[in-house]
Amino acid sequence: MLAFRKTLVPVGRRVPSNFVVIYNGIDAKLLRKSPTQRNKMRQSLNIAAQNIVLIIVANLISYKGHDLMLEATASLIKKIKTLKL
Repeated sequence: MLAFRKTLVPVGRRVPSNFVVIYNGIDAKLLRKSPTQRNKMRQSLNIAAQNIVLIIVANLISYKGHDLMLEATASLIKKIKTLKL
């Protein structure tokens, strides 16, 4: 939503009041795992407990900002050795 608004509003294509946010239909609380489940998943993926994991869940469309996340992550990985993508 924000990426879409930032792309279209400045070039005069849309009025901000015309936008409506439709939130994800999934309750994220249901996806949270217990510490035991989390540790088992990390072990199965060979991710150490101290590693910070970044993900993006979105359609692979340019306005979703995947390129920005990859650029930012590449920069951050140089500074934060425990960061994983």
